[in-house]
Amino acid sequence: TSANAETPTEAEREANFAHLMDRLPPQQYYTLHALSQLFTMVVAHEEENKMSSSNLARVFGLSLFPDIGTGVGTSLASIYFRRNTYF
Repeated sequence: TSANAETPTEAEREANFAHLMDRLPPQQYYTLHALSQLFTMVVAHEEENKMSSSNLARVFGLSLFPDIGTGVGTSLASIYFRRNTYF
């Protein structure tokens, strides 16, 4: 547990993310998997398209991981896009 109960550590965020991924219905899991492959290709060409994992998280984070008013969606997206080998 982190020192500040309101700010989880990176390890806690990653564990929470893995737990959420495991709870997804198969259709949503595989849709997210397909998006992950696409985003991995986009980030592989970051030099040309200027789309880093951080930029992808900002653009798609709240749509893919909504959590109204807390910013958790963007945090989860950051973890997701940094860990694009989750699948």
